[in-house]
Amino acid sequence: MDLNIKVAALAGEGAFSIGNLLAKLFAKLGYNVIAYPEYPSLIKGGLNVVHVRVSDGKIYSPIHRTDVLLSIGKDGYKYLKDTLHAESIVIGDDQIPEGIKVNVNDIIQKQSLNPKVKNMLITSVLLGILNYPREDVRNAVNKMFGSKSKEILDSNLRAIDIGYEISNDYRSDRTISRVGPRKYIVSGNEAFGLGAIAGGMKLACFYPMTPASSLFHFLISVKDDAKIFVLQAEDEIAAANIAVGANYAGVRAITGTSGGGFALMTETVSMAGIAETPIVFFVSQRVGPSTGMPTWTEQADLFQIWGAGQGDFPKIILAPGTPIQAYTYMAEALNLAQRYQLPVFVLSDKFLSETSFSVDGFPKVEVDHGKIIYDNILEELPNTKRFSRYEAQDDGISRMPVPGVRGGMHVASSYEHMEDSFSTESFSERVKQVEKRSRKISTILERENTLPTVYSKGSKRAIVVWGSQILPVLDIHSSIDFDIIHFSWVYPIDSGKIESIFKNYDRIGFVENNSNMALYRFLRMFVNVDADFLIMKYTGRPLFPHQLLSALENLENRDYRGIEIVREDFDTYELYTPWRY
Repeated sequence: MDLNIKVAALAGEGAFSIGNLLAKLFAKLGYNVIAYPEYPSLIKGGLNVVHVRVSDGKIYSPIHRTDVLLSIGKDGYKYLKDTLHAESIVIGDDQIPEGIKVNVNDIIQKQSLNPKVKNMLITSVLLGILNYPREDVRNAVNKMFGSKSKEILDSNLRAIDIGYEISNDYRSDRTISRVGPRKYIVSGNEAFGLGAIAGGMKLACFYPMTPASSLFHFLISVKDDAKIFVLQAEDEIAAANIAVGANYAGVRAITGTSGGGFALMTETVSMAGIAETPIVFFVSQRVGPSTGMPTWTEQADLFQIWGAGQGDFPKIILAPGTPIQAYTYMAEALNLAQRYQLPVFVLSDKFLSETSFSVDGFPKVEVDHGKIIYDNILEELPNTKRFSRYEAQDDGISRMPVPGVRGGMHVASSYEHMEDSFSTESFSERVKQVEKRSRKISTILERENTLPTVYSKGSKRAIVVWGSQILPVLDIHSSIDFDIIHFSWVYPIDSGKIESIFKNYDRIGFVENNSNMALYRFLRMFVNVDADFLIMKYTGRPLFPHQLLSALENLENRDYRGIEIVREDFDTYELYTPWRY
């Protein structure tokens, strides 16, 4: 089974609540689920759509086909009608031109229901048609609205019963039944948050910016159970500096934002670089430049992250592409930051951050503090002496006592310094510290698994992707004769080993969700690689599997050479201002 349900409603009419409910109901029965939301940057008005894909097989990304459309109002139908097919089911209120029409307003008035339950009415008709156990739906809604007023909860429960009664006229023979153990639904940002907690994070400091904000909303919701502190600072600059200060004190802390907010954090990046203070920056990319299209997705900030902060200093850039990677990479980012005492960047994007996925669970992670000293294992220093905080070690990593450790007193500032941490403008000391810091790069490449993941089919052709765009490529992998090379560790780069991987292929193509092929241009600074073909998309939406297949078919006619620019071919209706249509 591969069922694609689209829930469409104006902002404030509950599309996200219904999408989340459907995802959890199907995951409870063991189905694999993906719920991908789309919405304009409006608080009220504009069309919200959640793409809910349900399957008893392995799935990775949303697809364009609509098998069931729940149109709360007429706008959803207008927007998604071109994705319907002959066997699609459309359920909505009496504004839709075809399908199962539910006289929502009349029912609400006659039954004295809360007007907000029309989404539950329409959804319950679908669940009744699918023979989904009604009591399980009622239990799920009890959990969803248990903290709301009794009037809202009762209205929703009555709406479920009414919807199931209406469905009797359309009931199918098929019954949705359990296909495996219960799965759990997490968004990408929730997976990042769980990974941060598992990795020992104790402080998250942020200033909200879509699509990073929901990570911190999640952390706030679990802060008491997780025993963490979450702080909204007055701006991005303060958020970054508070997080650096916490890390200096030995507290594992993260900060996060999106591209525009990160632009304000870059001075702090440099300070962490020269002070060699651990810090994790979470950056969820969206459409730019500037404010751009704030609620849509893109992979265009790689060079901003790599170039953040003036001067030369080492850093690590990670770009997980799946919910499991989001969890493990965020946890490991905290280890890497302390292990190598540098800034670590975890890149996401709107597509990964806000899409919800079914998972079986998450692996255990180990906490590694590297050379951070928390205990009084040092001898007391004589007067006028300071600890050699920046001692020139062969691996580039010095011991770092946290404040309060006996014998560990030192200075951490934004100035160049000597080994004993005091500021200096000595040319020879400057060279010593630059070379010390740079040795971390070779140490990282020697000790860490920095290579891309290769999904091999034994092909002589390869598709290269990074971050979240692995998801639609994995969805089509079984139907194409290509290996997949996925970069989730982006920097530093082991040039020789990556060149050895690329030499295995006669044709190499890059697939990216931006207009400048950022990863391809980035790799070319370090690796001898010439792409035979490029597939790019920059509409504000992720690549969909059918678009990739179409692009590859076009390229096959050209011996897999050239450039394919993917545009939206199934919807020209603008969510931002549906009233125009």
